[in-house]
Amino acid sequence: MTYETAAWILLMLGLVVVLLTRLRLGRSESGAQTVGPGILNLHTVNGLAAFAVSLVYQLAGHDRPVGALAVGLWIVEAVLGLMILLRWLPVHGRHATRLGSDGWTDGPWLSIVAHVGMAIGVGLLAWWFVAGLV
Repeated sequence: MTYETAAWILLMLGLVVVLLTRLRLGRSESGAQTVGPGILNLHTVNGLAAFAVSLVYQLAGHDRPVGALAVGLWIVEAVLGLMILLRWLPVHGRHATRLGSDGWTDGPWLSIVAHVGMAIGVGLLAWWFVAGLV
């Protein structure tokens, strides 16, 4: 598999993570503590922008400044996703509420796989970009 093919696969998986996060957390019945609409909207808009800039980079001749912008947006996206993932950390205290179960995965596992995988994928894309492989 070439680096170009792997980059396309990672871009598509990144888009899936962004859209599933939006669909899953946009509903009021998610099992974890709610995520504020601000960070969710920022995650969605930044993720779609990162995907769009990445498409321009891949399809329009690999212009280095466009690629650097795409990598930067994906890094911000990975950080935002990990911040959203923090909602699963247990809270201890007198007024803390117990987390309910999640309909999709019975816990945070889908979110962990998606967002840690996104962070690893972004790291690979950044490394390949800096090395001139994509």
